[in-house]
Order: sequence, then C-alpha cells, then structure tokens
Amino acid sequence: MCRKKHLIRNLSFIIHLLFIIYQKRRLPPIKTYKKIVSLDFELYNSMYYWSICWTGVVVVSDTFEPITAFDIRSNPVTRHRFVGKELKFPFTGEEIRREKLFGEVAHKLIRYLDNDTLVVGHAFDNDAKMLIDACSRYRIPCPEFDYVDTNTLYNALFSESGERSLTKLAEKYGIEFIAHDPLEDARATLEVAKKITEGGMYGFLEKHGIEPSRLQNGLIYKPCPPGADAPTRERYRRTNLIFKKGAHLTAPEELCYFDPAIVSGQDIEAVLDALAGRNCGFASTAYSCDIHITNNLMLEADSKTALFRNVVKELSLAGGGYDFTPKKIRGIDNKPIPADEYYRLSYEHMCREGVLGGKGVSFSKAVECTCEFDDLLTAIVQNGGVICFNVPDSEIFVVTHMGELKNHFDGRLRAYRRTRRQQVMTLEEFLNYYGKSVD
Repeated sequence: MCRKKHLIRNLSFIIHLLFIIYQKRRLPPIKTYKKIVSLDFELYNSMYYWSICWTGVVVVSDTFEPITAFDIRSNPVTRHRFVGKELKFPFTGEEIRREKLFGEVAHKLIRYLDNDTLVVGHAFDNDAKMLIDACSRYRIPCPEFDYVDTNTLYNALFSESGERSLTKLAEKYGIEFIAHDPLEDARATLEVAKKITEGGMYGFLEKHGIEPSRLQNGLIYKPCPPGADAPTRERYRRTNLIFKKGAHLTAPEELCYFDPAIVSGQDIEAVLDALAGRNCGFASTAYSCDIHITNNLMLEADSKTALFRNVVKELSLAGGGYDFTPKKIRGIDNKPIPADEYYRLSYEHMCREGVLGGKGVSFSKAVECTCEFDDLLTAIVQNGGVICFNVPDSEIFVVTHMGELKNHFDGRLRAYRRTRRQQVMTLEEFLNYYGKSVD
C-alpha cells in the first residue's frame, strides 16, 4: 500500500513537471532589448492629441543603468490652452509658441525609438496615441517599438486589476517627483518599474507571462492580460484584429478608423478583409484617419464620417448580422434606441402639419448624451419639424442648460455663436412645450 502511494506521488510529480515544461514551451521567448526608454508627453490642449508642448525622455540600459535624460519643448500650434486648472506650465503661451514645431524636433526623440527599444510608460496608451497623431499631423514616419505599462507590471505582481495614478505608485515605493513635469514623470515611471521588477525586467515579464504592447505602422497592439476569462480574451481578439489586418499594409489609399464600440462589440473581420482588399488601411485614432466609421449619426458631419451600416452595405456584406445600434444614444430605462427607430427619426423630414410648422431644430452635442434625446427627436418629427445637423440651417437651437453656451469646444455651439439667429431653448423647455416633460 505504501509503495502504491509512493508510486502515485511520483507519477503526480512527473505529470506536474511535464505540464510546466509544456507551458514554458507554449510561451514565446522573451525578447531582449538594447535599451529601455521612458517618455511622457504634456499637451497644451487636451482636445487635440497632436498639441504636444513638452516631452520628457529618460534612457537607461536593459539593467536600468542611466544613459541619458532630456526634455523637449515644442510649439503646440493651437492657441487655446485646455489641460485642467491644476496643471501649471513653467512657460507662458507666448513663450512656448516661439519654440520649433514638434515635427522639427521629433528626431531628438525618435532616434531612441526602434525595435531594439522597450518603452516603459504610465497609462502609455494615451501617450502612444499622442505620438501617432503628432506624426500624422507633421507627416513624419511613426516609430515602431514595444512598450509595457507600470499598471500592467503592478497588477501582475499583486494579482489585481484597474489603474492607479503615478503619484499613488510613487508614494507606495517612496519615490519623490514633481508631477506633470514630463522629465520627472518619465524618471519616476522608470523608478517604479525598477522597484516592481526588482531590476530584472526580462525575468519579471517571463515569470508573469506578460507580453509587451506594440506600436507599429501607426497601430496599437494590446495583448490580453494573463489569466483573463473567455469573454475578455474574445474582446481583446476583436480589438487586435485592427492591428493584425493593418500593421503590415504598405501605402494604403485611405485609412479607416472604427469607433471602439463597433470593434469590441462584434466580430468585423470580414469587413476589415474587404476594406484591405480595396487597398484601405486602418488607423488607431480618429484624427489620423481618412474615413471615420461610426454608428453615431450625431458626429459633426464632414467628409471623414461614414456610417458603419453604409460601409457594410457598400462592401456587399449586409448579410453578416452586424449590429448598427448607436450604443451612446439611450432612451427610456437607459436602453439603447432600436436602430430602425433611430434612423427613421434622424433622416425623415416628415411633412405632417404641426406647431413647429417645418422649422429646423438643431442641438448641442451635450444634448445627445442625455436619456431624453429620443424624446427630443420624437417631438421634432411629430410636430412637423426638421432635424438639422447644420446649425445655421435651423431656427431653434436646443442646449442642456443656458450655461452650456459658454462651452468653446463644441463645434455646434461655435456655429451658433457665429450666426446667433436661432431661438435658444433648453431641453426641458423644448420638451415641456413640444413633447414630454423632463422629470
């Protein structure tokens, strides 16, 4: 009996050992890099991801030995500063606009970013998109490199999820730095990474099965976190289809950007293949695209905007069972408005008689985000009105509240201020008079 137990124990040990060896063989070998770079961008206007005015760069060896550190100031072009009241720059708007454009100084940074570089950043997906947009604006080649995020390292170490501020991580590891100085942020990010990995980046990545993210051809690849459940893995697979289909395309005629809700909500591989067959590529940001594919009709109407429904129809893929319901437009009980109703209300200019008497009604973008937005569309149509996406064509302009008229970053509000010919009503006033009242 004792011999039998001993045999079973040995057999279990061998099976466990073989499983470990099998798992190690399945994992791709950890790539080694010649250098590690931490970088951070500060925007002059957070509405424009290309308006980089201050860049911090810290370069170390793969064992965290310092190589160089520097910061770069650049003209953000935009004249409007919009980054939050708490962020104070050590320069004025006039001073920073005397600096060279980002496109003229980008080579100082890009020389350190290549396939032999591992970038370590904090909430770096945002910085990657800033770099993509800036390269697109100034028509310079976007660098290609791998990167990891300090939040990813921290979550792997403590088996947690979510994101923490750099300040919180720095406090945990006793690191002092000046927040929102990009050079200080980059330095603190590297120190946090060094503390988490105990100075051994490669061993840490291999131990926890972390695959770096990648920026290539202006597209971002986001690996699925280790140990994720099946729905999460499927969502990452769909999101990374954009990278898989577009990262290796050369000289596409047009770049298409899909709203994230379209990509993560359904499998659009057939759509991507059909577009690639027409020599269309893909973009990671709306700014750097030629065609913005969306389910939301209420985007500013311009030559870039295309409805997902129309794109699928043009590609002869209408039988694919795709979902065209705008996810951001919700109605009663916070449920999405059915697609057919949405398009009917949005496009039909009904000729019925009503108190509006054919008047055009336009509205601010903030109105679209309210739960009563479907009530507004219904009230317009049922009372013989016309929905106007072009503000100057309307007689009535609807806002959430009168204080909203001070918003300088809503294109429709700017269009209203240029003409000031429209009658202004709040959403509550409009619905009280023409439809259901707001609670």
